[in-house]
Amino acid sequence: MISDFLYYFLYTSSILIYGIGVNRTVVSSEAKTKNFVHGIKMIVTVCTTSIITYLLEAVLLSKAGLSEIFPLIAVFIFSIIAILVEVIVRATAKINTADFAVSIMIVILAVNESSTLLQSFVISLVSCLSLFVFIPLLNAIKKRIELSKPTSDFNNQSLVLISIAIIILMLSCWNITWLNPGALQ
Repeated sequence: MISDFLYYFLYTSSILIYGIGVNRTVVSSEAKTKNFVHGIKMIVTVCTTSIITYLLEAVLLSKAGLSEIFPLIAVFIFSIIAILVEVIVRATAKINTADFAVSIMIVILAVNESSTLLQSFVISLVSCLSLFVFIPLLNAIKKRIELSKPTSDFNNQSLVLISIAIIILMLSCWNITWLNPGALQ
């Protein structure tokens, strides 16, 4: 489990390799006040949904030969859990933390790449955490861009996304297995 934790937290974080939540992380790095509540809500909904989805996929769908429809089941389960948790968050914290796309992609990633229930839980938890750990790095990139005083032709958001793309390329360059095997012959 330690190898899964380190693998999905550092090297193949959901942001840097899969691209899950790049735009949302860029936007949420500016709003620091509700990141904590949003993070707790996201961890609860994603982990609960991935556990229930994994159990349904392993017990019902795979035995019936319908494993291909687990993303649809995940969407239904996620919708129910997200609505329940959102009602609780709005009643207690009085803020809106609605999120769908990033969370459901993490659930699908966790269920698809896991072979045990514990592994599904660890992947979903670590993928959520990697989103919020990436925010200080993103703030450092933004601060560096502001200090360099780019010309007015460049938008700061586009330079941030270009910097993220360069980080992704740096992480992927040493491993060329993602290349087409026929390209090297």
